[in-house]
Amino acid sequence: MSQKERRHFSGEEKVRILRQHLLDGKPVSEVIEAHGINLGMFYPWQKAFCENGAKAFENTRRLHSSIGYLSPADFEATF
Repeated sequence: MSQKERRHFSGEEKVRILRQHLLDGKPVSEVIEAHGINLGMFYPWQKAFCENGAKAFENTRRLHSSIGYLSPADFEATF
């Protein structure tokens, strides 16, 4: 009995696959069939995406200060 080689999906590929269901409204069954993935893979990806999606909305002031970004008001205040 031969074993199938495991495929590995990058984060970008997972998001692209999830978008087909979440934004385009395709049924999960259609999405997993088109990509040859198991239903047991799809839902953990979706859960991880939803739980970690808050990182996209983190406090931008903290982010900007960590990379040295100044808002226009802060820039003007320095002169």
